Amino acid sequence: MSYTYTYGGSAVTVPAGPDGTASAVLTPLTTDTQYLEVTSTFADGTVSETAYYSFYPRSAAPPLTCDANGGAQPGQVVHCTVTPVQPGLASYGYSVRTWSTTGPEVAVQPAADGTAAFEFTAPALQERELLSVTVWSANAAGQRSDTSYTSFYVTPDPATLPHAVRAS
Repeated sequence: MSYTYTYGGSAVTVPAGPDGTASAVLTPLTTDTQYLEVTSTFADGTVSETAYYSFYPRSAAPPLTCDANGGAQPGQVVHCTVTPVQPGLASYGYSVRTWSTTGPEVAVQPAADGTAAFEFTAPALQERELLSVTVWSANAAGQRSDTSYTSFYVTPDPATLPHAVRAS
C-alpha cells in the first residue's frame, strides 16, 4: 500500500508502513491557502478517490528589526537584523524605498545561527519622506518566503535645507 499526495504542484508517493499509515513533511512558503490532495493505492493496484485538505499556515515572513524606530536623519546609517523562520534557509533579500524611488534588491547571506544583519544609509532628502524596508528569505531553490517590512520617516534638518524651502 502507498499514498500519493500533491502539494505545491508535484505528486509524491510515500509507502505505507506496517500499520498502514504514512507521513510527510510539508513546508508552506506563504500564508496563502495551501491545498493537499491524497490518494491511496492498495496492494491490488486499486486507487482510492482523492481526498482534499486545505489549511492556512502562520506567516513565514522573517522577523525584521531596525534601529531607526521613530525616524532617521539624512545620512544616518540604519542597522537591521533578520531572524530565520523558513526551513532550508539559503539567503535573505531586502530592498529600501521612498515614495519616489525604489532601491535594488540586495542579497544577504545568513550567519551560522541563521540570522543576518545589514545596513544602509538614509538618503539625503529635501523634505520629510517615508522610508520602507522590505525583507524576505529564500531557500536553495530560490523560493521566497512572505515579506516583512518596517517603515519610518527620514526628516532633514531644516538648517541644512536651501533657503527657499526652510520653514519661516
